[in-house]
Amino acid sequence: SATADSYLVARNMYDFRLISTLGIEDEDVEAIKNEDFAVCAEGAYSVHAFADAGNGEKIYEFLSLTKEIAIPFPVSGKMPSGTAECLADSAVFDESDIGKYIVISGNNEKDTLEGFSRLRFRITGIAKSPRFISKIDRSDTKLGSGKVEGFVFLAPEAFTSEVFHELLITCPIEGELYSDEYEAAAEAVRPEIEEYLEKRAEERYLRLYNDATEELRDARAELDDAKEELADGWKEYYEGKEKAEKEIADNLKTLQSITNSLYLKEQELYSAIETANRNLAKINEALAQLPEEAAEQRAYLRSQASAVQSGINAAYSGI
Repeated sequence: SATADSYLVARNMYDFRLISTLGIEDEDVEAIKNEDFAVCAEGAYSVHAFADAGNGEKIYEFLSLTKEIAIPFPVSGKMPSGTAECLADSAVFDESDIGKYIVISGNNEKDTLEGFSRLRFRITGIAKSPRFISKIDRSDTKLGSGKVEGFVFLAPEAFTSEVFHELLITCPIEGELYSDEYEAAAEAVRPEIEEYLEKRAEERYLRLYNDATEELRDARAELDDAKEELADGWKEYYEGKEKAEKEIADNLKTLQSITNSLYLKEQELYSAIETANRNLAKINEALAQLPEEAAEQRAYLRSQASAVQSGINAAYSGI
């Protein structure tokens, strides 16, 4: 109808919504703006996730607020002013929900949770969106029941992805939106857009492939360097080990030689002590056989016995 057309035109509804498995970069958006088939282009984020708005976990489609294309507007409340605030679907929420919180569930996949910069959002407004004219326009999903409960609009900064999930494009197409004239004109321009996007996707794939190849090459070079350092380290270790083992062996050999030498000297000392003891015994025996009248000879033998005993005592103290 003319009313619906006016509404969609006023909210600058997109003519094409394109999704890329590789994601869409800022460069892709800027490049398309310069093409003749595009009047305007804008990247956006879109994530399906389980969340609780106070009435149990349901599946919502979390979308980034756009500035130029398919602009949502609050029917009550106000637009979000930061990443902690959101707009909620007027088909699911009403004015009484303003001020409540929507909390993304921890039951989502890890990648889904990591796709958000925060997990709790305060509803500041209840909104309509040209993307969702009726309840049946809510997306299907691979999650849970397969049906999305409603939409939630967040600031782009609430998403952590480095690339956009979708690309919205308006084109210089004549005719009332979704009329036969419009559909025919859209189909006429579609091949040009698809061909252009396939070319961009191929260029990006090659760039990603080349970047990955370069990173792999660098990683292999680092691995080769690490292997070389490890080999040098093992070489140094074995050389040091061999040197240390040789030094230990030499020291043990020297120690054994010293031990043997000490043992021989000890044996020589014991032999000398044994000889001295025999000599002392002979002196004492001779002393016992001398008569008391042989005082001079007895004194001499006593001095000899004392000298021998001193030598024996000195030998023992050195052992």
